[in-house]
Amino acid sequence: GTRLLAATSRGHVHALDVDASGLRIVGKQQVSQSALTCLVVAPCADGMPPLLAANCMDNTVCVLQGNAAMTNFTVLRRLANPHKLLPLRCCHVPGYQESQGVAQAGTGFIASGSEDGMIHVFDLDGFTEQSMKGHTVPVVDVAVANNSGLLASGDVHGRIILWRRGGKTSGGEMIVNGLS
Repeated sequence: GTRLLAATSRGHVHALDVDASGLRIVGKQQVSQSALTCLVVAPCADGMPPLLAANCMDNTVCVLQGNAAMTNFTVLRRLANPHKLLPLRCCHVPGYQESQGVAQAGTGFIASGSEDGMIHVFDLDGFTEQSMKGHTVPVVDVAVANNSGLLASGDVHGRIILWRRGGKTSGGEMIVNGLS
């Protein structure tokens, strides 16, 4: 079978098994008192189970650590992100760290739209935040193009901005430049 994770309007994460006979709930956990509008899985490079990020309509992005079976989750951090009314989305941005001159995969970043018109980018290794400004209205969606260093953000007026990773530092920070 295959594991499926689903978020609910009541703040729950459901873990389901998918097989030929259908869907079966194998785990259910409440992570917020408000609706969840997006779930993103972020692989961990150190062999740990993946992290899960959930956009919550209580003004947070909730970062959770899953167990090996991805049926139970522990809240690691609640990160501030203006979000009360709109169905905001987030995405995982793979990260790389340099160790002794060799690039290694890092946990990366979660990039999220927000109702304040900013893209909030959270480092999953240290939970530091960078904000990217370019929109003047709420940003409802963000997406990353794998291995290209491009991030796209879209707002409620339909404006799309492409952001290019400006480089990397030994600390693995994401440096971005907006493209017109």
